[in-house]
Amino acid sequence: MSLTYLLLYGQYPQPEKAKVLKDVVTWALKNGKQYATELGYIPLPEEIISKNLAAIDSIKVAAK
Repeated sequence: MSLTYLLLYGQYPQPEKAKVLKDVVTWALKNGKQYATELGYIPLPEEIISKNLAAIDSIKVAAK
């Protein structure tokens, strides 16, 4: 198995963009498994999904 990486900042200055980014990546991680095989991909193991969800939760929004 080979993985593709998504590089994200640890902090974003705009709350709206940070929320949308986190929502999209979270949706893909939580719901992507059901579409992976159909699209020709191997579904991610639960261990990788949970580690990535924890990383997404750690993204901060810069204080103004």
